[in-house]
Amino acid sequence: MDFGGDRKLTYTPEQLAHVDLAYATTIHKAMGSEFETVIIPIVKAHTIMLYRNLLYTAVTRAKKKVILVGHKPILFMAVHRADISKRNTMLGERIRLYCKAYHTERNVLPELQQAG
Repeated sequence: MDFGGDRKLTYTPEQLAHVDLAYATTIHKAMGSEFETVIIPIVKAHTIMLYRNLLYTAVTRAKKKVILVGHKPILFMAVHRADISKRNTMLGERIRLYCKAYHTERNVLPELQQAG
């Protein structure tokens, strides 16, 4: 098996019988999906993303088994960290603009149809 770069492993036919195909995805892409087993890395390099709600989402994707790999202090930090920051999506403004454009278009189209 070629894992990219210089990382290659050779398996015997007997060993190959114990190899299962697996996939990796992000927690965000997994939302709304379920998997038999979920493996979650809990490492210092990911602390910028590790919040209680993200961890909850990851854990609840598993049907049977969750495996946490990493450091207990980082897990403790994630469990006690709530994401309360304000999101600047401008969603409300976008909805207002859409509604305004929709109503304007519906009012203008009958006039255009009569003129045409």
